Amino acid sequence: MIRSNVLALAGGDVLGEHTAQSTLVLSHVDQLPADAQDQLRVVLFGRPFPLRVIATAEQPLHELAQGGRYRADLAAALATITIELPPLAQRREDLPLLAQLFLEEANSRSAGQLSGFSAKALDVLDAYGWPGNVDELAQAVAAAHRAAAGPEIGAEDLPRRIHLAASAAKVPPRVEETIVLDEFLGRIERELISRALSRAKGNKAKAARLLGMTRPRLYRRLVQLGFEKD
Repeated sequence: MIRSNVLALAGGDVLGEHTAQSTLVLSHVDQLPADAQDQLRVVLFGRPFPLRVIATAEQPLHELAQGGRYRADLAAALATITIELPPLAQRREDLPLLAQLFLEEANSRSAGQLSGFSAKALDVLDAYGWPGNVDELAQAVAAAHRAAAGPEIGAEDLPRRIHLAASAAKVPPRVEETIVLDEFLGRIERELISRALSRAKGNKAKAARLLGMTRPRLYRRLVQLGFEKD
């Protein structure tokens, strides 16, 4: 899928002749074969209009480039600003929010509208090891959405392998917690701004350009996020 999307972009079939800035989101760019890497390079360096790219990868692109398995110029272009996220198993506090996000996506594709997860279902999700990371969570939620008959996803609706693994782990009682979306997004924004300022060596004008925002907006966010005093 990613290969066909890149080839279509290079041929002008997706973005067309835009003059305003467009955003291209690509997943698993570390898995691109050599010919698709060449085509993506054409998209990034040959387009006559601004293009913002958000890409995800499981393997560090610079390491792949050093090993001769990835174009060095493409790896550098995709790594202008990087955010390293630990595996899902190491950030379980994000799991309820991500599961709810994938549930909302499943709701948007189906006539069946589910409100959320039972406490026991969340216990099961929390106990599982998630070797397939976020992609596996998305697939598990989609499968549970199809299986659920009630107003929410229960533990019995989850894929059998996940349910069995959680049962073997003897899931402890879950302590209810509140996930505050603004706090979660704020952590991501702080990380992005910190990396941009570091890359720009403290130059706020350059950092603003890297982030795709105006200087006044960056200054406001620096104050609001506690980087600077008003």
